Amino acid sequence: MRPTAAWPAASAETLIALWNAGRSAAEIATRLGVSVRAVESKLRKLRAAGHELVRRRAGVTGCVGRARRRCLHCGEMFASD
Repeated sequence: MRPTAAWPAASAETLIALWNAGRSAAEIATRLGVSVRAVESKLRKLRAAGHELVRRRAGVTGCVGRARRRCLHCGEMFASD
């Protein structure tokens, strides 16, 4: 990886360490003083360059049980599939 004015080598290493430690892109951006978009872009570039980064999907949770919904006709709550 070639250091640039926006991403010196030390910042890129900090980015990798924080990401692999489970920090969010927003937390990393705040700490490094850059935008969240810049962090996400740099992560993509680092992966393309072959750096080992933890893969994860933000905001994805598994379904647990059935959803509770309100009947549109009578207003009673029921468990839906």
